[in-house]
Amino acid sequence: MSSSEFGSLGDQLQGVVEQLYQASERMQGALAGAQALTCTAASPSGLAEVTAAGRNRVVEIRLSTGHGGRADGELERVLVATLNEVLEQARAQSNAAMLDALPTSMRSGVQRAADEEKREQDR
Repeated sequence: MSSSEFGSLGDQLQGVVEQLYQASERMQGALAGAQALTCTAASPSGLAEVTAAGRNRVVEIRLSTGHGGRADGELERVLVATLNEVLEQARAQSNAAMLDALPTSMRSGVQRAADEEKREQDR
Protein backbone atom coordinates (compact mmCIF):
# COMPACT_ATOMS: atom_id res chain seq x y z
CA MET A 1 0.00 0.00 0.00
CA SER A 2 1.26 3.42 -0.82
CA SER A 3 1.40 6.26 1.66
CA SER A 4 -1.51 7.99 -0.10
CA GLU A 5 -3.62 4.83 0.27
CA PHE A 6 -2.75 4.67 3.99
CA GLY A 7 -3.68 8.32 4.32
CA SER A 8 -7.01 7.71 2.61
CA LEU A 9 -7.70 4.69 4.83
CA GLY A 10 -6.79 6.75 7.89
CA ASP A 11 -9.21 9.47 6.81
CA GLN A 12 -11.98 6.90 6.33
CA LEU A 13 -11.32 5.38 9.74
CA GLN A 14 -11.34 8.82 11.34
CA GLY A 15 -14.72 9.45 9.70
CA VAL A 16 -16.09 6.16 11.08
CA VAL A 17 -14.80 6.99 14.57
CA GLU A 18 -16.46 10.41 14.42
CA GLN A 19 -19.76 8.88 13.31
CA LEU A 20 -19.62 6.36 16.16
CA TYR A 21 -18.86 9.12 18.65
CA GLN A 22 -21.80 11.18 17.40
CA ALA A 23 -24.10 8.14 17.54
CA SER A 24 -22.95 7.47 21.11
CA GLU A 25 -23.70 11.06 22.09
CA ARG A 26 -27.19 10.83 20.52
CA MET A 27 -27.90 7.56 22.33
CA GLN A 28 -26.78 8.98 25.69
CA GLY A 29 -29.04 11.99 25.16
CA ALA A 30 -31.93 9.75 24.13
CA LEU A 31 -31.42 7.57 27.21
CA ALA A 32 -31.51 10.59 29.49
CA GLY A 33 -34.63 11.84 27.73
CA ALA A 34 -36.30 8.43 27.93
CA GLN A 35 -35.60 8.22 31.65
CA ALA A 36 -37.17 11.65 32.16
CA LEU A 37 -40.45 10.75 30.41
CA THR A 38 -43.52 10.22 32.56
CA CYS A 39 -46.79 8.44 31.83
CA THR A 40 -50.02 8.28 33.77
CA ALA A 41 -52.69 5.61 33.57
CA ALA A 42 -56.05 5.63 35.33
CA SER A 43 -58.30 2.69 35.95
CA PRO A 44 -61.60 2.81 34.03
CA SER A 45 -63.47 3.09 37.33
CA GLY A 46 -61.34 6.04 38.44
CA LEU A 47 -60.38 4.11 41.56
CA ALA A 48 -56.63 4.35 40.89
CA GLU A 49 -54.22 6.52 38.95
CA VAL A 50 -50.56 5.58 38.60
CA THR A 51 -47.65 7.63 37.24
CA ALA A 52 -44.42 6.03 36.06
CA ALA A 53 -41.16 7.60 34.92
CA GLY A 54 -38.48 6.20 32.72
CA ARG A 55 -38.47 2.45 32.58
CA ASN A 56 -40.25 0.41 35.21
CA ARG A 57 -40.25 3.08 37.89
CA VAL A 58 -43.52 4.01 39.58
CA VAL A 59 -43.36 7.51 41.02
CA GLU A 60 -46.91 8.03 42.27
CA ILE A 61 -50.06 6.09 43.07
CA ARG A 62 -53.29 7.96 43.75
CA LEU A 63 -56.41 6.24 45.04
CA SER A 64 -59.87 7.76 45.01
CA THR A 65 -61.37 8.39 48.42
CA GLY A 66 -64.29 6.10 47.60
CA HIS A 67 -62.34 2.84 47.51
CA GLY A 68 -63.74 1.58 50.82
CA GLY A 69 -66.54 -0.94 50.62
CA ARG A 70 -65.33 -2.41 47.33
CA ALA A 71 -65.53 -6.14 46.70
CA ASP A 72 -62.79 -8.25 48.26
CA GLY A 73 -59.62 -7.97 46.19
CA GLU A 74 -61.02 -5.36 43.81
CA LEU A 75 -58.55 -2.66 44.84
CA GLU A 76 -55.64 -5.04 44.35
CA ARG A 77 -56.90 -6.13 40.90
CA VAL A 78 -57.41 -2.52 39.82
CA LEU A 79 -53.95 -1.51 41.06
CA VAL A 80 -52.22 -4.42 39.33
CA ALA A 81 -54.00 -3.71 36.03
CA THR A 82 -53.27 0.03 36.24
CA LEU A 83 -49.62 -0.56 37.19
CA ASN A 84 -49.16 -2.95 34.27
CA GLU A 85 -50.74 -0.44 31.89
CA VAL A 86 -48.60 2.51 32.97
CA LEU A 87 -45.40 0.47 32.97
CA GLU A 88 -46.13 -0.74 29.44
CA GLN A 89 -46.72 2.88 28.36
CA ALA A 90 -43.42 3.96 29.94
CA ARG A 91 -41.59 1.06 28.31
CA ALA A 92 -43.06 1.89 24.90
CA GLN A 93 -42.17 5.59 25.22
CA SER A 94 -38.62 4.76 26.28
CA ASN A 95 -38.20 2.30 23.42
CA ALA A 96 -39.51 4.83 20.91
CA ALA A 97 -37.13 7.53 22.19
CA MET A 98 -34.15 5.20 21.95
CA LEU A 99 -35.18 3.93 18.52
CA ASP A 100 -35.47 7.50 17.22
CA ALA A 101 -31.87 8.16 18.29
CA LEU A 102 -30.50 5.27 16.23
CA PRO A 103 -29.16 5.82 12.73
CA THR A 104 -31.97 5.24 10.24
CA SER A 105 -30.20 2.24 8.73
CA MET A 106 -30.32 0.40 12.09
CA ARG A 107 -33.88 1.16 13.18
CA SER A 108 -35.79 -1.58 11.37
CA GLY A 109 -33.45 -4.34 12.58
CA VAL A 110 -33.56 -3.13 16.17
CA GLN A 111 -37.35 -2.72 16.01
CA ARG A 112 -37.75 -6.29 14.72
CA ALA A 113 -35.58 -7.61 17.56
CA ALA A 114 -37.56 -5.62 20.15
CA ASP A 115 -40.87 -6.84 18.71
CA GLU A 116 -39.65 -10.44 18.84
CA GLU A 117 -38.54 -10.03 22.46
CA LYS A 118 -41.94 -8.57 23.40
CA ARG A 119 -43.74 -11.50 21.74
CA GLU A 120 -41.57 -13.89 23.74
CA GLN A 121 -42.37 -12.05 26.98
CA ASP A 122 -46.10 -12.07 26.24
CA ARG A 123 -46.18 -15.86 25.87
